[in-house]
Amino acid sequence: LSPLLLLLLPFSNLSSQHLSPLASVPLVPIKSTQPIMTPLSQIHFPLHSQYKGNSGLPGMKGQKGGIPGMNGKQGEKGEPGSKGEKGDLGPAGVMGPLGPKGNPGSKGDNSKVRRSAFSAGLSKPFPPPNIPIKFDKILYNDQEDYNPSTGKFNCSIPGAYVFAYHMTIRGRPARISIVAQNKKIVKTRETLYGQEIDQASFLIILKLNAGDQVWLEVGRDWNGIYVSAEDDSIFTGFLLYPDDIFETLA
Repeated sequence: LSPLLLLLLPFSNLSSQHLSPLASVPLVPIKSTQPIMTPLSQIHFPLHSQYKGNSGLPGMKGQKGGIPGMNGKQGEKGEPGSKGEKGDLGPAGVMGPLGPKGNPGSKGDNSKVRRSAFSAGLSKPFPPPNIPIKFDKILYNDQEDYNPSTGKFNCSIPGAYVFAYHMTIRGRPARISIVAQNKKIVKTRETLYGQEIDQASFLIILKLNAGDQVWLEVGRDWNGIYVSAEDDSIFTGFLLYPDDIFETLA
Protein backbone atom coordinates (compact mmCIF):
# COMPACT_ATOMS: atom_id res chain seq x y z
CA LEU A 1 0.00 0.00 0.00
CA SER A 2 1.09 3.55 -0.56
CA PRO A 3 1.98 5.74 2.42
CA LEU A 4 -1.03 7.84 1.73
CA LEU A 5 -3.39 4.88 2.02
CA LEU A 6 -1.74 3.89 5.29
CA LEU A 7 -2.47 7.32 6.59
CA LEU A 8 -6.08 7.11 5.45
CA LEU A 9 -6.85 3.73 7.01
CA PRO A 10 -7.82 5.17 10.48
CA PHE A 11 -10.45 7.25 8.77
CA SER A 12 -12.00 4.44 6.71
CA ASN A 13 -15.17 4.50 8.86
CA LEU A 14 -15.80 8.18 8.27
CA SER A 15 -18.36 9.41 5.82
CA SER A 16 -17.54 11.11 2.55
CA GLN A 17 -18.34 14.50 3.89
CA HIS A 18 -15.66 14.07 6.56
CA LEU A 19 -13.11 13.03 3.92
CA SER A 20 -13.84 15.88 1.57
CA PRO A 21 -10.83 17.89 2.74
CA LEU A 22 -8.57 15.08 1.53
CA ALA A 23 -9.86 15.32 -2.06
CA SER A 24 -7.70 18.37 -2.63
CA VAL A 25 -4.50 16.51 -1.76
CA PRO A 26 -2.71 15.56 -5.07
CA LEU A 27 -1.53 12.05 -5.57
CA VAL A 28 2.14 11.72 -6.39
CA PRO A 29 3.11 8.75 -8.60
CA ILE A 30 5.70 6.41 -7.19
CA LYS A 31 8.87 6.18 -9.31
CA SER A 32 11.22 4.59 -6.84
CA THR A 33 11.19 1.86 -4.22
CA GLN A 34 11.53 4.36 -1.44
CA PRO A 35 8.23 5.59 -0.08
CA ILE A 36 7.53 9.21 -0.49
CA MET A 37 6.16 10.64 2.75
CA THR A 38 4.02 13.69 2.65
CA PRO A 39 4.65 15.90 5.70
CA LEU A 40 1.82 15.73 8.18
CA SER A 41 1.93 19.46 8.47
CA GLN A 42 0.62 19.64 4.91
CA ILE A 43 -2.31 17.29 5.59
CA HIS A 44 -5.48 18.89 6.88
CA PHE A 45 -7.37 16.58 9.27
CA PRO A 46 -10.92 17.29 10.37
CA LEU A 47 -11.51 18.13 14.01
CA HIS A 48 -13.20 15.24 15.84
CA SER A 49 -13.17 16.53 19.48
CA GLN A 50 -16.88 15.77 19.73
CA TYR A 51 -16.24 12.03 19.45
CA LYS A 52 -15.23 10.61 22.88
CA GLY A 53 -13.66 7.17 23.06
CA ASN A 54 -14.79 4.27 25.26
CA SER A 55 -13.41 4.00 28.82
CA GLY A 56 -10.50 1.64 29.22
CA LEU A 57 -10.42 -1.40 31.52
CA PRO A 58 -9.40 -0.73 35.14
CA GLY A 59 -5.82 -1.51 35.96
CA MET A 60 -4.63 -4.31 38.21
CA LYS A 61 -4.30 -3.77 41.97
CA GLY A 62 -0.87 -2.65 42.97
CA GLN A 63 1.33 -4.46 45.44
CA LYS A 64 1.37 -3.58 49.13
CA GLY A 65 3.88 -0.99 50.24
CA GLY A 66 7.03 -1.41 52.25
CA ILE A 67 7.63 -3.58 55.34
CA PRO A 68 5.85 -2.37 58.57
CA GLY A 69 8.10 -0.70 61.03
CA MET A 70 8.95 -2.11 64.47
CA ASN A 71 6.84 -1.25 67.54
CA GLY A 72 7.98 1.87 69.33
CA LYS A 73 9.18 1.94 72.95
CA GLN A 74 6.66 2.36 75.79
CA GLY A 75 6.19 5.96 76.83
CA GLU A 76 6.88 7.39 80.29
CA LYS A 77 4.26 7.00 83.06
CA GLY A 78 1.85 9.93 83.12
CA GLU A 79 0.98 12.03 86.19
CA PRO A 80 -1.94 10.83 88.33
CA GLY A 81 -5.32 12.37 87.46
CA SER A 82 -7.36 14.61 89.72
CA LYS A 83 -9.45 13.03 92.51
CA GLY A 84 -12.91 11.99 91.36
CA GLU A 85 -16.20 12.93 92.99
CA LYS A 86 -17.46 10.99 96.00
CA GLY A 87 -19.55 8.01 94.98
CA ASP A 88 -23.03 7.16 96.19
CA LEU A 89 -23.46 5.53 99.58
CA GLY A 90 -23.47 1.79 99.27
CA PRO A 91 -26.05 -0.51 100.82
CA ALA A 92 -25.89 -1.30 104.53
CA GLY A 93 -23.71 -4.21 105.42
CA VAL A 94 -24.77 -7.32 107.24
CA MET A 95 -25.07 -6.90 111.02
CA GLY A 96 -22.05 -8.24 112.81
CA PRO A 97 -22.16 -10.80 115.60
CA LEU A 98 -23.01 -9.77 119.15
CA GLY A 99 -19.96 -8.82 121.17
CA PRO A 100 -19.01 -10.42 124.46
CA LYS A 101 -20.72 -9.34 127.66
CA GLY A 102 -18.88 -6.59 129.49
CA ASN A 103 -17.67 -6.72 133.05
CA PRO A 104 -20.03 -5.44 135.76
CA GLY A 105 -19.43 -1.88 136.87
CA SER A 106 -18.37 -0.84 140.32
CA LYS A 107 -21.02 -0.36 142.95
CA GLY A 108 -22.31 3.18 143.23
CA ASP A 109 -22.00 5.26 146.37
CA ASN A 110 -25.30 6.67 147.59
CA SER A 111 -23.91 7.84 150.88
CA LYS A 112 -23.82 11.43 149.56
CA VAL A 113 -27.51 11.52 148.58
CA ARG A 114 -29.31 13.75 151.05
CA ARG A 115 -32.96 13.14 151.82
CA SER A 116 -35.76 14.83 153.68
CA ALA A 117 -39.46 13.89 153.46
CA PHE A 118 -42.57 13.38 155.55
CA SER A 119 -46.27 12.64 155.26
CA ALA A 120 -48.76 12.80 158.13
CA GLY A 121 -52.52 12.67 158.61
CA LEU A 122 -55.00 14.36 160.96
CA SER A 123 -56.55 12.15 163.64
CA LYS A 124 -59.35 14.52 164.81
CA PRO A 125 -61.70 16.76 162.76
CA PHE A 126 -62.10 20.54 163.04
CA PRO A 127 -58.66 21.54 164.42
CA PRO A 128 -58.37 24.79 166.42
CA PRO A 129 -57.82 27.95 164.30
CA ASN A 130 -54.84 30.27 163.95
CA ILE A 131 -52.25 27.79 165.26
CA PRO A 132 -50.26 25.07 163.54
CA ILE A 133 -52.47 22.09 162.68
CA LYS A 134 -51.01 18.99 164.35
CA PHE A 135 -51.01 16.14 161.87
CA ASP A 136 -50.25 13.44 164.37
CA LYS A 137 -50.87 10.27 162.34
CA ILE A 138 -47.40 9.65 160.87
CA LEU A 139 -47.28 7.98 157.44
CA TYR A 140 -43.59 8.65 156.65
CA ASN A 141 -40.96 10.54 158.65
CA ASP A 142 -37.66 8.60 158.45
CA GLN A 143 -35.48 11.72 158.74
CA GLU A 144 -37.73 13.06 161.57
CA ASP A 145 -37.69 16.55 160.09
CA TYR A 146 -41.43 16.83 160.84
CA ASN A 147 -42.52 17.19 164.48
CA PRO A 148 -46.03 15.76 165.07
CA SER A 149 -46.25 17.31 168.52
CA THR A 150 -45.92 20.85 167.07
CA GLY A 151 -47.23 20.23 163.55
CA LYS A 152 -44.14 21.96 162.09
CA PHE A 153 -41.60 20.83 159.49
CA ASN A 154 -37.99 21.80 160.32
CA CYS A 155 -35.63 22.34 157.38
CA SER A 156 -32.24 20.65 157.92
CA ILE A 157 -31.01 20.72 154.30
CA PRO A 158 -31.18 24.04 152.41
CA GLY A 159 -32.77 23.67 149.00
CA ALA A 160 -36.06 23.48 147.11
CA TYR A 161 -38.98 21.66 148.77
CA VAL A 162 -42.39 20.49 147.64
CA PHE A 163 -45.34 20.84 150.04
CA ALA A 164 -48.87 19.61 149.42
CA TYR A 165 -52.10 18.95 151.27
CA HIS A 166 -55.30 17.09 150.60
CA MET A 167 -58.18 17.98 152.94
CA THR A 168 -61.69 16.69 153.45
CA ILE A 169 -64.14 19.55 154.08
CA ARG A 170 -67.54 19.01 155.69
CA GLY A 171 -70.41 21.09 157.12
CA ARG A 172 -68.64 24.48 157.11
CA PRO A 173 -66.21 26.48 154.92
CA ALA A 174 -62.44 26.23 155.32
CA ARG A 175 -59.66 28.77 154.83
CA ILE A 176 -56.27 27.10 154.85
CA SER A 177 -52.91 28.88 154.92
CA ILE A 178 -49.36 27.60 154.33
CA VAL A 179 -46.96 29.33 156.70
CA ALA A 180 -43.18 29.46 156.02
CA GLN A 181 -40.51 31.61 157.65
CA ASN A 182 -43.28 32.97 159.96
CA LYS A 183 -45.30 34.34 156.99
CA LYS A 184 -48.53 33.12 155.40
CA ILE A 185 -47.16 32.28 151.97
CA VAL A 186 -50.41 30.88 150.49
CA LYS A 187 -54.10 31.27 151.41
CA THR A 188 -56.86 29.10 149.97
CA ARG A 189 -60.62 28.93 150.57
CA GLU A 190 -63.25 26.21 150.28
CA THR A 191 -66.88 27.36 150.70
CA LEU A 192 -69.21 24.62 151.89
CA TYR A 193 -72.35 24.54 154.06
CA GLY A 194 -74.77 21.91 155.40
CA GLN A 195 -73.85 18.27 155.56
CA GLU A 196 -72.10 18.19 152.20
CA ILE A 197 -68.57 16.80 151.91
CA ASP A 198 -65.89 18.06 149.54
CA GLN A 199 -62.10 17.86 149.04
CA ALA A 200 -59.49 20.61 148.82
CA SER A 201 -55.96 20.11 147.48
CA PHE A 202 -52.92 22.32 146.89
CA LEU A 203 -49.21 21.98 145.95
CA ILE A 204 -46.33 24.45 146.09
CA ILE A 205 -42.51 24.57 145.78
CA LEU A 206 -40.63 26.65 148.35
CA LYS A 207 -36.98 27.67 148.68
CA LEU A 208 -35.90 27.05 152.29
CA ASN A 209 -32.80 27.68 154.31
CA ALA A 210 -31.54 25.51 157.14
CA GLY A 211 -33.65 26.18 160.28
CA ASP A 212 -36.77 27.40 158.42
CA GLN A 213 -40.12 25.95 159.54
CA VAL A 214 -43.28 25.20 157.55
CA TRP A 215 -46.81 24.40 158.83
CA LEU A 216 -50.54 24.73 158.04
CA GLU A 217 -53.18 26.87 159.77
CA VAL A 218 -56.94 27.13 159.48
CA GLY A 219 -58.83 30.41 159.96
CA ARG A 220 -61.36 31.20 162.69
CA ASP A 221 -64.92 30.17 161.84
CA TRP A 222 -63.42 28.62 158.68
CA ASN A 223 -62.19 25.35 160.15
CA GLY A 224 -64.26 22.83 158.21
CA ILE A 225 -61.35 20.34 157.97
CA TYR A 226 -62.80 16.91 158.58
CA VAL A 227 -61.59 13.34 159.19
CA SER A 228 -63.33 10.06 159.87
CA ALA A 229 -62.92 6.35 159.36
CA GLU A 230 -63.90 6.97 155.74
CA ASP A 231 -62.13 10.31 155.08
CA ASP A 232 -58.58 11.62 155.60
CA SER A 233 -56.78 14.96 155.62
CA ILE A 234 -53.05 14.75 154.76
CA PHE A 235 -50.03 17.10 154.91
CA THR A 236 -46.92 16.12 152.88
CA GLY A 237 -43.49 17.62 152.13
CA PHE A 238 -40.15 16.49 150.63
CA LEU A 239 -36.79 17.81 149.40
CA LEU A 240 -36.80 18.33 145.63
CA TYR A 241 -33.06 19.07 145.38
CA PRO A 242 -30.50 20.63 147.75
CA ASP A 243 -28.69 23.90 147.09
CA ASP A 244 -25.36 22.10 146.76
CA ILE A 245 -26.70 19.50 144.33
CA PHE A 246 -23.74 19.84 141.95
CA GLU A 247 -21.24 19.33 144.78
CA THR A 248 -23.27 16.38 146.05
CA LEU A 249 -23.24 14.65 142.64
CA ALA A 250 -19.53 15.34 142.02
